[in-house]
Amino acid sequence: MRNETMNEPKCIAVIGGDVIDGHYDGEDFDSLRLFDCQSTADAYKEEIKDDFDYVLIKVLPISQYSTMMGGTIG
Repeated sequence: MRNETMNEPKCIAVIGGDVIDGHYDGEDFDSLRLFDCQSTADAYKEEIKDDFDYVLIKVLPISQYSTMMGGTIG
């Protein structure tokens, strides 16, 4: 049963990445941080922006499925 008045829980993911010799090198998972507050995520993005060629920030749903409780992924 889904309560339509409840919001799906979300987090804000922030991760830095690099481009090396003109080639996409990808994101550095050591820089990955998850936040529940947009302003804190924005502050972290500003903190790491000089350490990377780019910084991605994305709002993602939090998966709360438990196979022990009969949940499924998808």
